[in-house]
Amino acid sequence: MIKKVIDLLHEAWKVAMKYHQQTLDITYAGGDPYYPITQADIEIDSLLRAWVNKILKAQILSQEHDDKDIDYSWDVWMIDAIDGTKDFIWWSGKFSHMISLCRKGIPVLWVAYLPFFETIYYAQKWSWAYMIQKWWKPEKLSVSNVTSITESRCIGKSQFSERRETFNSIQKSLWWNELLVWGTIGKTVWDIASGNADIYFFTNPRWGKRDICWNQVILEEAWWKVTDRYGKPIDYTSPWYMLDNLFIASNWYLHNDAVRIFWKIVD
Repeated sequence: MIKKVIDLLHEAWKVAMKYHQQTLDITYAGGDPYYPITQADIEIDSLLRAWVNKILKAQILSQEHDDKDIDYSWDVWMIDAIDGTKDFIWWSGKFSHMISLCRKGIPVLWVAYLPFFETIYYAQKWSWAYMIQKWWKPEKLSVSNVTSITESRCIGKSQFSERRETFNSIQKSLWWNELLVWGTIGKTVWDIASGNADIYFFTNPRWGKRDICWNQVILEEAWWKVTDRYGKPIDYTSPWYMLDNLFIASNWYLHNDAVRIFWKIVD
């Protein structure tokens, strides 16, 4: 299955390349200026959806389609044609193509392709998390062993991202050793799962199950911990595609302190 998904995401990149240096027609999901959709997003979304429908005949959740009528107690494939569309528009390289599977409320598969870095990241439940660079052998990912917030490296936000008061409050309240800035979730998760970063606060209240699912499977397989802001497990079986709380991902050493700090700042 992993090999088939990787091949599919390479096809997605071929579609994206057609739009390089082309004038893009840009619309905005729900009229939100921070959620642009281009022709490339739509064409790649159609490609990924067609594959899932043909091969797996399963439910699909994506940003480009209004897939609200989904039974989350069964298999749901969650796809993002271009994660980091704003970075794609500016051709910064900080974008990826991603697909994940949530099975009966449990994230079990995630694959991301970052074409500018010629890098694949993938994870399966109970099978660890891996990185493949330039078609070399898979390299196992593992977390950092940082135990102090003040020594940690925190994932920040892309220069094209919305400025959110929640994250700004966290940033002002804590002294990080380093703040890493990225756009696509794919590269963000790699920095975490490969030990290059130690903590990530999910502060977008409009993120849904799709956005958290693919983070969770690869991070947990690399022995990170992902919970809501209260330290509780994430419920993917609720009927609504959105999620109720903000989220925290960190290595196990930092997580309790991160939950306490996040809870205090947000509430």
